[in-house]
Amino acid sequence: MLEDGYVLSSNLTVSASTHKIVAELAELGWLFKKVNEWLSKNNDARESVSLVAQSLTFAINAELTEYYRLLAILDSQ
Repeated sequence: MLEDGYVLSSNLTVSASTHKIVAELAELGWLFKKVNEWLSKNNDARESVSLVAQSLTFAINAELTEYYRLLAILDSQ
């Protein structure tokens, strides 16, 4: 893991297609981590953030909940 992202170790030998898939998944993981950190920060400081930030936090949490539900459904099949 880098300071600001994830990369596939250079000492691994994988095909180009596998490298592309892993790189895309690593980027998604990094983005998810950043969004989660932002949500945690806003949830912890609920009184000191604006109503717009509170609304955005609520909407993102609702989308993530729906995403987790979809993953659970897909995993159960």
